[in-house]
Amino acid sequence: KEKKLKFPLSFNKKNIKRLYINDNFIFRISELEEFENLEEFTFSGHLDEEDKNMNSFPKMDKLRVLDYSVYYPFVKQSDSKFKNFEHSEKLEKITLDIGYNTRRDEGRWTSYEVDVSKFNKLEKLNFLELNRFEQDKIKNLNNLKHLKTFNLINPFMITEELHSDDGTVHKPLTENDFKFLAQSKELENLKIYFPRFGEERININFEKFIKYLNPKLKSINLLLALDQKQFS
Repeated sequence: KEKKLKFPLSFNKKNIKRLYINDNFIFRISELEEFENLEEFTFSGHLDEEDKNMNSFPKMDKLRVLDYSVYYPFVKQSDSKFKNFEHSEKLEKITLDIGYNTRRDEGRWTSYEVDVSKFNKLEKLNFLELNRFEQDKIKNLNNLKHLKTFNLINPFMITEELHSDDGTVHKPLTENDFKFLAQSKELENLKIYFPRFGEERININFEKFIKYLNPKLKSINLLLALDQKQFS
């Protein structure tokens, strides 16, 4: 009913170090700046589409942990790129679920983009998880030198059966899309749930793929689907 989230006046926002917002009324993300000592922020809900800066994450000087999910497709907003996470320079752990969405009537789908090209500025970042991230944007990751854990969960592949409005059809991922992993010399844990549903497939040479990984990896978890010709 377009109700907006209002914080009670009974507490001082400057004292809050952890904030969790889940399935909320409409929230204006720029209000987060008022929580200037915030260290952990978890969000899963509705953003205020009247906010012209709703796609721009505010600069949070003390934020260490961010878990940010946007499940609900926008009705009005045309700019689909989420950006400026790198300005919160103390971030150590980022979990993003921003990408593929179905409309509320499930009749159409949409996908939002995350600008990850400047994540290398986050010198403290050691954990990164991307959910439903558009697969053709994986190549924008680079120089994540201090990363210890990387999780890529169900990257979104636009196939012919999805009938993209602009005609986009993604080619299967190859090992070259993961060259950035060779720059993560401290990587210890790797989890990738590759595209594998319906027409979704990959075309990865795993002998070459493995060469990009830190030989001292402690754990690796891969989910994938192969055609019969790839089993050999």
